Amino acid sequence: MTDAYPDDRIDNFADMVGAWVAGGQSLDSVRSYLRITKTPDDLIELAIARFEMRMSDINGVEVVVDPEGDHTAWYAGPKAADRFWPPVKAALQQRLPAGAVTDVDKVTSLTLSKLHAPGTAQFSDRGLVLGYVQSGKTTNFMALAAKAADAGYKLIVVLSGVTDSLRDQTQERVDEVLVGDSADWFPLTKRGDDFAHSTGARALFTKFNGALIAVVKKNPARLRRLRDWMTGAGKIAMEHAPLLLIDDEADQASINVGDAARASTINALLRDILKHPRSAYVAYTATPFANLLIDPRNESDLYPRDLIVSMPKPAGYFGPERLFGNIDLPDDAGLDMIRTIPAGEAVSARPPAGLGAVNTWNPVLGSELRRSILWFILSTAAKRQRNGNGQHSTMLIHTSMLSEAHFRTRDIVSAALDAIRVGIATDDVGVINELHEVWVAESTRVPASRFDHASLEWDDLLPALRGTADDIDIVVDNYKSRDRLSYASITPTTAIVIGGNTLSRGLTLEGLTASYFVRSASAYDTLLQMGRWFGYRSGYEDLCRIWMTDELRRWFRDLSRVEQEIRDEIARYRREGLSPLELGVRIRLHPDLAITEASKMQNAVNASLSYSGRNPQTTVFRRHDSERLDRNIRAAKHLLETIQRHGGAVEEFAAGGSLNQLLRGFRDVPAEYILRFLAEYEFDEDQREMTRELLSTYIRDELKNGSLEKWRAVVMEGPSGEKIELPGVGQVGTVVRSRIANTDDDIANIRILTSAEDRVAGIDWESDETPPKGADLLVERSKRHPKEGILRLYLIDRTSAPKAGSQTRAALDAAGIVTGISVDFPESSTPDQSIGYVIAAVPGAEDVEEAEAASAADDADEKELDDTDEA
Repeated sequence: MTDAYPDDRIDNFADMVGAWVAGGQSLDSVRSYLRITKTPDDLIELAIARFEMRMSDINGVEVVVDPEGDHTAWYAGPKAADRFWPPVKAALQQRLPAGAVTDVDKVTSLTLSKLHAPGTAQFSDRGLVLGYVQSGKTTNFMALAAKAADAGYKLIVVLSGVTDSLRDQTQERVDEVLVGDSADWFPLTKRGDDFAHSTGARALFTKFNGALIAVVKKNPARLRRLRDWMTGAGKIAMEHAPLLLIDDEADQASINVGDAARASTINALLRDILKHPRSAYVAYTATPFANLLIDPRNESDLYPRDLIVSMPKPAGYFGPERLFGNIDLPDDAGLDMIRTIPAGEAVSARPPAGLGAVNTWNPVLGSELRRSILWFILSTAAKRQRNGNGQHSTMLIHTSMLSEAHFRTRDIVSAALDAIRVGIATDDVGVINELHEVWVAESTRVPASRFDHASLEWDDLLPALRGTADDIDIVVDNYKSRDRLSYASITPTTAIVIGGNTLSRGLTLEGLTASYFVRSASAYDTLLQMGRWFGYRSGYEDLCRIWMTDELRRWFRDLSRVEQEIRDEIARYRREGLSPLELGVRIRLHPDLAITEASKMQNAVNASLSYSGRNPQTTVFRRHDSERLDRNIRAAKHLLETIQRHGGAVEEFAAGGSLNQLLRGFRDVPAEYILRFLAEYEFDEDQREMTRELLSTYIRDELKNGSLEKWRAVVMEGPSGEKIELPGVGQVGTVVRSRIANTDDDIANIRILTSAEDRVAGIDWESDETPPKGADLLVERSKRHPKEGILRLYLIDRTSAPKAGSQTRAALDAAGIVTGISVDFPESSTPDQSIGYVIAAVPGAEDVEEAEAASAADDADEKELDDTDEA
């Protein structure tokens, strides 16, 4: 407490300050009012200081806002007198670790504080919260809704997917966690009943002393009803009901895919709803590609012009880096949980192309599909032995977007499961031995001790197999199926679920343990959303397995880099104080995948690649091609020889990790030498985003603008290994880069050549400086060397072995020294500098099942609403 006033009195006045600011008052007007009421000046200033201190306490999350906008800081976090947030927080504390609840509290307070205060005379906010696939976005937006209601937002609308199953799942979560039995909420929807309200909005907006909430499917019929119900209240009544519109899976259906003259139906309806005089729109998605490509110049559209929030990665979250490796660590290939489906089996698991071909297709049970079913039985039995029978367990089979294919796949899976059940029940030696072999092989590849769980022996598991196998249901979940996946029963669900898009958009697969996945995709967002295995696996982390093709594994590995780069961009722009309208997040292009559907990219500036601020590096090599390996090391030697012959003097550069370690190389290397080297170096055919043509074209374009005229060439060196004599440099030790195991025998994919620490090399540092890390290092590099490129040469030991005990890495075993190169580009001298790039064409409506399901749901909802009106 202070000398003059007790803390509780200051707190009470700080609460009043917060309430007035939320009502649209400025701090100056609050000061004036309190002085009129004869409140002492020192108490006023103490209260305002405490309010501002609370504001500072909610910072610390990556968020990009307009620093020069008209936004006034107003929300300082929850208060003791709040009605809506405390019960939600209590419910979350029973479900989540304390740290996770703290993170949700912090992120949602910050998000709300960057929207306009609900008492502001008029506002129309647009925001985006970037989460992770299956990471708790629903929990996050429920917390945001509760706090918004406490702050004075009257009408909360949650948009939830395009299917009834997803809307019902969201409604169930909202009812359970957010609404509960509170009389402070007025639910406008319920499970099984989408929005069809007939109660007058005017009375609810002006007389109900609480908040209204609706969970609405992204469906034209429902959105028209919502819009008309709201506007029917009249402008004055609407001004009494500030609107928060939360768009879950915001890159689905909400994006305008119409032509220049006319917006698509759902997008146009959302814009109509957001004409509400006091409205805030917050999009939630883990795949923001389409949202970041909306035209920011169109103020009525949904581009997140006011704020972009990057949620921190939750503790215990299984994301791409856990399964596919950390992009900054060359030796990290992820957990050994992914199993390869041979190309032949993958082809037979998918129906043939062509109209109606699925109707004559007869799938066969591949050996890996059978193995995945056996593992699901074993892993579920292990979960039960370890944690009891009170938890859900699910297997996902995702082979096609076509609903008929799901039913035909169910038939062969059902037959296989029945035969396995009989074999277990009759102690058939063949089936029991097969199960035993799978258990021994898999339980040793990812040991339980890796996650501090006790190991289970075969004899412990065997008695539980029969009951487990008998409990498994086979469920087809698509818009045509009657028996849909549900976790609502008191009895835990144990199911093999076969489906398509209904399983890849928002729907949570509880206790997902085994996944068999051959569904092809041609866009980033589609592929990432299919990754239902991302999420939380507490208590059975070691038991998760995924079967997929090598191609899909490579794509997911590539997308882990794309995803991290977007988050790094947001972090950097936040530090530089840029607004979302200046953000222009660069999305790395991929040779085989489009960013999103072509119709969602119509406002993209270009479909090209820029190396500005990037670090392209060679990661794929033909390890048995001795002639190519020899040509590449000769190209590296020729470059160094040329530099030395024309007067270049070898110099020393600080290496990553310790400034006492020095590397050798050259400064002030002319660009023509680098271009000549690139002309001699042979890139692998699979290194399609880093080719001689792309690199050379970009460098020449930069030279026209006075950049990249001078380079630094640094020879990276390992602590041991084979010694190589290089012109002008002398002997250097080779570096170790093992290859990813279980991939094409001839192709060595090392995944990462340049570690995060390696990027220190080539930058000038003072002897007493400690180089920064992560995105801060990139910022510093651009400041110190704004127009210089850095070429790093790696001579990789031909025998490079993985770390002891690694199951995900294999020895390189190359026919010769492998020469890798890494190019560090500064920020481009022309922000729009880019080079043309060929990417896969994406049809406008790739997701046939989703489109059919949405159309069928729309027809059904139109009829239901018509029938309601007639009644």
